[in-house]
Amino acid sequence: RGNIEINGAGGDVHLETGGGNGHLGTIKGKVVATTGGGNMQLVSSTQDAVIETGGGSIHVQDCGGMLKVTTGGGDIDLGELNNGAVVETGGGSIHLSGAKGFVHIESGSGHIQLDGVPSARVETGAGAIVAKFIPSSGEPHDSRLETSAGDVTVYLSPAVHLAVDASIEVANGHTIQSDFPELRISNDGGPWGSERAEGNLNGGGPALKIRTTSGNIVIRRSK
Repeated sequence: RGNIEINGAGGDVHLETGGGNGHLGTIKGKVVATTGGGNMQLVSSTQDAVIETGGGSIHVQDCGGMLKVTTGGGDIDLGELNNGAVVETGGGSIHLSGAKGFVHIESGSGHIQLDGVPSARVETGAGAIVAKFIPSSGEPHDSRLETSAGDVTVYLSPAVHLAVDASIEVANGHTIQSDFPELRISNDGGPWGSERAEGNLNGGGPALKIRTTSGNIVIRRSK
């Protein structure tokens, strides 16, 4: 149950501990790291990495392959990823600096911030979502951002090709704001009615669906 530190390795690493912190440096191979309840840190992996903790924070600076991280309840901080990621936390905030592939992110409740992704599926039970989308160089994917209670703020590159469908289930004073005149905003009326924005950007493309039960939606043009 003690802490484990591996500063570097020339091949694959498999790490398992009942309940201690784990620190992995530069790994030139695949990583599988599991702890029953401690913090996990990975500086870099050149290939796929799987990191799991029963309840602690996870920090990954760089990953060359697919990344999968799971925690029962802790914050997750991810740097620049050269591929995609699957990220899950029972309740904690998630921050991702950037990814070149599709990311799938789930939190029981927590703020989620993605600073540069080509496509994403994001779900949080309660918390705000901030996502910046960049043009995709690979296979196009549909995206979906969903929160039960919280604001959703999206930054879109002017050059991005998307079919946008955004809606607030129970508007109750909440609104949709958009920098894109192509998006038509409609309201079904009444104080508890829904509000929706739909439209194609640059002729359309993969779907971007945005859903909040109760919260504002802001769609901004990124620089």
